[in-house]
Amino acid sequence: MTAFQVIEKARFLRAQGRLDEALATLEAPTEFSADLCALRGAIEFALGRHSDAALSFSAVAANRPRDARAHYNLALCLERWWGCCPGSVRSGKARHNSTWSTCQISTEFGKTW
Repeated sequence: MTAFQVIEKARFLRAQGRLDEALATLEAPTEFSADLCALRGAIEFALGRHSDAALSFSAVAANRPRDARAHYNLALCLERWWGCCPGSVRSGKARHNSTWSTCQISTEFGKTW
C-alpha cells in the first residue's frame, strides 16, 4: 500500500472510533510521510500516549519547520507528557528541561528548538 492508502485507511478507522486499529495501520510505513506522522501523532494523543505523540509530531516539525500546527501539537504533547508550564502553550511558549533533552517550543514561525 502507498502512504496515501495507509493514511486513508487509518482515517476511516479513526472516524469509526477504532483508534487502536488505526494506529496499528500506521505502525510500519514503507516510506516517510509527514502526513502519516501527523495522523499517527493525533491518534497517539487521543489514546493518551503523549510521549509517542511527541515523537510523531517532532518528526513532522523537523520535516516541515514552518508548520505551526505541528509545533503547536508537539507543545501540547510535551505539556501533557511532562506536566510542565500549565497554560504556557496557550500563551505561545513552553519550556522544560529534562534528562531526555532540552526543549524550547514556540508556535511562532522561524523559531528553532
